[in-house]
Amino acid sequence: MYKGFNLKFSDTSGLGSRLLTQYGALSEKFRTRKSNARSSISGYLKNGAVDARRLQEDWFQAVKADVFISHSHADEALAMAIGTALEHKLGLRCFIDSCVWGNADELLKEIDNEFCLRPSGDVYDYDKRNRSTSHVHMMLQGALTKMIDRTECVIFLNTQQSMVTGSGLTQESQTASPWIYAEVLATKVIRQKLDRKIEGHRKAAMESEAMAFDSMPAFYHDLDLEHLTQLLPHEVERWLGTGKSGVEALDYLYLM
Repeated sequence: MYKGFNLKFSDTSGLGSRLLTQYGALSEKFRTRKSNARSSISGYLKNGAVDARRLQEDWFQAVKADVFISHSHADEALAMAIGTALEHKLGLRCFIDSCVWGNADELLKEIDNEFCLRPSGDVYDYDKRNRSTSHVHMMLQGALTKMIDRTECVIFLNTQQSMVTGSGLTQESQTASPWIYAEVLATKVIRQKLDRKIEGHRKAAMESEAMAFDSMPAFYHDLDLEHLTQLLPHEVERWLGTGKSGVEALDYLYLM
């Protein structure tokens, strides 16, 4: 990863609704990227143990992408519309996890039904479920971190769905999503790198830069966004209109 951006949507910008109107119908193509080559859980058994490497590769495989879009599950349609716009207008391949990978909750349920049911068959063993959840979430978190490291640019969709407002717990930015928290944290701790030269002269120098149960309370995670460069809706629209493509489009974004 080279640089991350905090794309904050305002109620007045209208960017989200315009992108959904223009690219919403086209964005379903993202779903065709989801792999169908996944075995049942029994297909990953080897000598009585689960082959975690094969399981992770099949469900959460690494793919080639330029931009990682971090978003709330509730903003999936918006994320796909933005991804479609960036690919259509700027030639940038975007990664949206739910459109490429298998569903972690579906995988977890399959594992639990196979290994975690008590002999009665109508209730799960609490300790076994804790272990299965730890393994699946660790694989997913590892895959997310690797994808963020592989992509050059990360864009966090800062919306009402992804952030907590008016909680009264703290004055800091917060999210109720553990996955958004983990993704934004990864953008802070991953070493920034760029294996190519940025072309452009607009600046003299560059900056170096779940399974939820209704009875459970929400967990609010403090979200440090200071290291992400702020990206405003009108700047995105200007970026989409440059006519640039691929790495030239990314360079334009970095130099804006």
